[in-house]
Amino acid sequence: MHKGIFILILSSFVAQQAVADAPPTIPKSVSALSASLSSLSEACSAKAADFASSDHRAISQSAADRQLAALQIRSDTQVYGVGHGSRETTEYMMDRMKTQADTDAEASKQLAGKMEDETNQVTACIASAEDSGKALYSGFKKTRGKNQKMDEANSLMTAWLVNLKTVSKQTPKGSDEASTGWQRAKTNAELNAL
Repeated sequence: MHKGIFILILSSFVAQQAVADAPPTIPKSVSALSASLSSLSEACSAKAADFASSDHRAISQSAADRQLAALQIRSDTQVYGVGHGSRETTEYMMDRMKTQADTDAEASKQLAGKMEDETNQVTACIASAEDSGKALYSGFKKTRGKNQKMDEANSLMTAWLVNLKTVSKQTPKGSDEASTGWQRAKTNAELNAL
């Protein structure tokens, strides 16, 4: 049974990888190029937004955990102090605080590592999207005749690249200015296709 599930998961992964590795379909129009570029950048934007949300939750949880641990130490110290002298109680409290500080430092280190890995994943997504977008644009350009204007496609590609370069966990949709330029170029492409 486990072998069958493993083979099913493996075949699903292979099928997904084959689709991901398949050469992109060359767009036939500027509006089709716009749609293809959008799907590339939206995948990276969604990844960046998910990571940003996850980071926010993890940071909030970490702060709540530290507050709870501090309250627990204070409460335990009061209970410990009932049967012990002030010097022993202070030593107990200091030991607990040191142990908690070590635990907090390790948790912070792990969170920082996780956040750095996420940033690297977003960067890799952007690099991959950029390569795929340039391949789409290059293919589209080759289908155009020498006398056909490429101004609109050039403007679209430039706006997309500028916006893509500003996508991050802090700005999942790209910077305000770059995002506005990309939306304007997309809208122009859609209107001109009507």
